[in-house]
Amino acid sequence: MKKNIITLFLIIFVVSFFYSCAGGIGMKGQRGGSKIYEMYYIDSVTNQYFIKPLTFKNKIYSVDYDIVFRIPYKTQATLNFSLFSNENINKIDTFYIDNGSGNLKMIQIKKLLYKEKTRRKYHYRYSSQIDNHLLPILFDTKIKFVFNINKIQNVLLPTRKSIKKSVHVKENIIEFLKD
Repeated sequence: MKKNIITLFLIIFVVSFFYSCAGGIGMKGQRGGSKIYEMYYIDSVTNQYFIKPLTFKNKIYSVDYDIVFRIPYKTQATLNFSLFSNENINKIDTFYIDNGSGNLKMIQIKKLLYKEKTRRKYHYRYSSQIDNHLLPILFDTKIKFVFNINKIQNVLLPTRKSIKKSVHVKENIIEFLKD
């Protein structure tokens, strides 16, 4: 009986040891900031960050965007966003970011990844590239997403939850990067 307990303890110890060691290279990223972002180890000098979706809304549309970037910086970060609409959209004429101080930045939409129709809504998924120096603007609490569809301007504001997430990312990742 005593031998069985020691054997069981030894098995648990060995399994725990290997499990704890497996959390290194090539494994799932470290979650940070209460599920706001994930960090992935790429190599000895590079980490990749995935900022989980932030939501912007108005009465007609909703946009969720996420960002992927690496430190040390590559030249650009990837900005993916989902547009949710009650109507079918053929094309977004223009899409830009307004941080409230007159600094507008046009986003060049690289491609439509997919379009999906559910019972009541259309879901469009787009991908784009942005310069890394624009990352602080994306986490400004006064940011607005503005896009034109059929020459009609639509302004989307962040939800309260997204503002809180933005503050967390700016304080814990973006501000850290300026050093």
